[in-house]
Amino acid sequence: MSILKSICLQNFLGYVEPQSMDFAIPNDQPGSGLTLIVGEINSGKSSIFEATKKLSQDAKFLPKERNPKDSRPLIKFFDKDRVA
Repeated sequence: MSILKSICLQNFLGYVEPQSMDFAIPNDQPGSGLTLIVGEINSGKSSIFEATKKLSQDAKFLPKERNPKDSRPLIKFFDKDRVA
């Protein structure tokens, strides 16, 4: 089983410039491994989940998901052992 360590998004939905986010890693302590994603409306919270869904389903990117419209979205996942 892989543990998601971080994600980097660029040109995907509202993420134009590269943005990365680290996730908490479980260490057998109560509450460890819990990552909360909070923010204002339309700040990109759902885009993080949409990105994980795209890669887990090996789905194609729709034109409305690209930003700017002529660029290719870039999503990188980092786990403890490799980059996906």
